[in-house]
Amino acid sequence: MAMFKKVAIVGTGLIGGSIALAIKKHKLAKEIVGVSRHKESLNLALKRGIIQKGSLSLEIIKDAELLILATPVDAIIKKSAEMAKINKNCIVIDVGSTKERIVSTLEKIFPNYVGTHPLAGSEKRGVAYSDTNLFINSLCILTPTERTSKSALGIIKKLWGKLGAKVVLLSPKKHDEI
Repeated sequence: MAMFKKVAIVGTGLIGGSIALAIKKHKLAKEIVGVSRHKESLNLALKRGIIQKGSLSLEIIKDAELLILATPVDAIIKKSAEMAKINKNCIVIDVGSTKERIVSTLEKIFPNYVGTHPLAGSEKRGVAYSDTNLFINSLCILTPTERTSKSALGIIKKLWGKLGAKVVLLSPKKHDEI
């Protein structure tokens, strides 16, 4: 059964595309849409059925129940205020590799933000290498704080578990130290 009506992924590269494929495989969303800076990436993601709709504009994230930020950390931070104007109250996760800076920024903007860092990937880059099974038997670190919504945290723990990852909770500071 679907956990979400609409999932929006900003950054349809390897990680974003792999999350989309895994969500699709497990039927966790009725619709998956993607945002990219590159038209070629969107076209490939659409052609491969990774996303159902794609856009170069953030407007497509409107009405999403889950917003996945899968771009470099600096890009997430730079665009976060703009994204919040479009869709502030959905559950928001990022997949950035560092947490303190991004968590301190996003938790002030999005009431249902949960920091995540899936420890999975490939030496290859881009949506062309997206893999439905990338997260199976992987580790995903969630970085909740006192401000983190318990409800959103529970949903995201469940999501990563359904994608095949073992979930571990760490503070953003401890995550970055490790």
